[in-house]
Amino acid sequence: MGEGEQTILELVDALKHGTETRGIPGLLTKAKKQVSQLTPRKRVNNLDKFPHPARELFPNSRYKTLLGFNPVTYILTSRGCPFQCTFCDHGLWGRETTFHSPEWIIDEIQHCLAQGAREIYIYDETFSLNKERAKTICKLIIEKNIKFSWVVSSRVDTVDRELIELLKQAGCRQIRFGVESGLDKNLQTIGKNITIKKVRHTFDLCDQVGIDTYAYFMIGLPSETLQDMEETINFAIQLNPGWTNFNILTMKPGTKVYRQAAQQGHLPPNLWEGLLDGTVSEEDCFWPTPGVTKTDLLSMKKKAHIQFYLRAGFIKKRLHELFTTNRYRLYLSVIRSMLGNFFTRAEKS
Repeated sequence: MGEGEQTILELVDALKHGTETRGIPGLLTKAKKQVSQLTPRKRVNNLDKFPHPARELFPNSRYKTLLGFNPVTYILTSRGCPFQCTFCDHGLWGRETTFHSPEWIIDEIQHCLAQGAREIYIYDETFSLNKERAKTICKLIIEKNIKFSWVVSSRVDTVDRELIELLKQAGCRQIRFGVESGLDKNLQTIGKNITIKKVRHTFDLCDQVGIDTYAYFMIGLPSETLQDMEETINFAIQLNPGWTNFNILTMKPGTKVYRQAAQQGHLPPNLWEGLLDGTVSEEDCFWPTPGVTKTDLLSMKKKAHIQFYLRAGFIKKRLHELFTTNRYRLYLSVIRSMLGNFFTRAEKS
């Protein structure tokens, strides 16, 4: 449990030499149906002490971007998130944040490119949490003339125009933002602590600089009405990001919203065990409110995607990109490949 590098090393050493595994910090063991008490392992502050992953042992060429344009890989440049969103379980890293140095990251990027990657997803929860560090990384990429496509996730309150411009110059093609709702009251309820005004400003900056955006939204928030959901859908359309995704709030065990729902009797018993063995569905983790059923939530999610993607503004934007960049050659090659595979299968059958 927790950071695994040192724990797995000590476990392997213990197994290799036949010594006791119980008591290794960060490791839970089980004997005679008894689970050992966990000895916590301290967080690692100096992430640069770890060597780069042995990516040469991995079948890198098998992994491509969605449409198969580029070999793709992921890297993690920081661990942890200090924010207090009620729907987030903070996963493995918790709220304490640690960082790789910009120099370590540049080495890691070059190692990925040497293994054939042409696109890299920075998998940090908030790449720009330390804004000056993010700017330094961009400047090093520009100075060293490292050519590749990359994607980052961020928050609208941790970027400014200078950083967005540097990201664009350094080859970053898309910034992904968790917007979550189109209403200020909902953003405060879930502890997001951003404003609609700030969201609009940041997305306007991205449009001005010419960097693609991806916005994540949620519906089914605590006390949210169907009208509130409609307002979020309309806001997403007005915001007009390059891409978007709508999800229904799912109450993960360990989150504040989970504890709130449990106190109010909105959760089935043994939710976590039920999710693991299949006796509880994801829909059981939704938070229905007076006048809003689980069926309503599923219908609103479908409606949101249809209204956003099947509108003239989105289609026009994508077509403009298609025929004003060299991507149309890539799209056509993918279509030809798909048609070729289809006819080949048809002939064999």
